[in-house]
Amino acid sequence: MHVDILGHPIREGMTVLTNNYYSPAMGTITVVEKVTPKAIIVSINGTWHKWDYVNRRYETFKGVKRMRKRADQIIVIQQQLNHNRENYPENMI
Repeated sequence: MHVDILGHPIREGMTVLTNNYYSPAMGTITVVEKVTPKAIIVSINGTWHKWDYVNRRYETFKGVKRMRKRADQIIVIQQQLNHNRENYPENMI
């Protein structure tokens, strides 16, 4: 079982906060698709480029990418929101 950087267990179907495709900032909210012994697999919207040899330019593609993440790259926000609701109800909107 994997544990995130706050100490919460990571399971399939949980809503998590992670970094985007080629981004160092933890600003993407996504759902865990699969948990393997080595990594956590999530789906992230991404943009990637490919060099077109015929037209001699980059082609841009957008879509959903399945990415493998380490446990230290994920924060489970369901657990944190439940904790905040119980301990700090005056701060919840």
